[in-house]
Amino acid sequence: MKKFKNIVSFTLIILASVYLTFLIDTQTLNTWLKRIFVFCYFVIVSSAAFYYYNKTKAKRFTLIPALCAIAIVFLWQNTFLPTKEEHTIYIQSIEIEESEIKETEGEEPERVKEAWFVDLEIDGEAVPLSSLLIDENRQWLHANDYDDYLFRPAHDGVTDPKDNLLAFTVVGNEIKLVFGANTWSGRVSIYYYENDGKTIAYSEEISLYNEDMANDRLEKTLNIEKEYSIFETVLYNVGAVVVLTFAFKVLLLAILHFINKKKERKTSI
Repeated sequence: MKKFKNIVSFTLIILASVYLTFLIDTQTLNTWLKRIFVFCYFVIVSSAAFYYYNKTKAKRFTLIPALCAIAIVFLWQNTFLPTKEEHTIYIQSIEIEESEIKETEGEEPERVKEAWFVDLEIDGEAVPLSSLLIDENRQWLHANDYDDYLFRPAHDGVTDPKDNLLAFTVVGNEIKLVFGANTWSGRVSIYYYENDGKTIAYSEEISLYNEDMANDRLEKTLNIEKEYSIFETVLYNVGAVVVLTFAFKVLLLAILHFINKKKERKTSI
């Protein structure tokens, strides 16, 4: 019986440590070495907390804390399994299609044209481009008067029109990129990577050329919401319930201890 109890306790400690590591991972961890280190840390801390908790002689309540934990995890699912992800979005002005090239006698046709990045929304909320966390900027200019980012290949100082890139980090479920769309606009490539930073999760090329001057904007919406498999959902939810149950049990024992101490003082008077 004692052996079975120890196996159950160790399993709960592992589940709690997995969830706590996952929770930290959503914010700061980016390598497996860091994840393993944090996981081992939580295993040690959880084991120590569980060991000292079992040393107490007070009555241990489980059902009420467990039910409260299950209800809270169920009601606030997006809090315990956050869907907002951090991604670095890359925008690059690229060569236009052959069909879009207009030949001009005596002149070399422009293969890379202007690109204007004019607005950004994250989860339906407008974000000033001047407030973006820029990770990399190669040959894109920030127009202070309009708070736009633009790439102009004909601009003085642009050495290679193909060597351009604007990269910025955002956190959210859905982002909307808004570009200027005109007859002098070219094409852009938009992409971002998986969490490993190597595998491209999304990539698309879009044309910004537009002859309708009354509608000179083009919107592109990216869904960057984190999705969980059934296994991940069950694993992290169980871990969250274990963590909350233990926290509520400790809190309940502390409250009962305080009440008992208060009664003892009254009876001693």
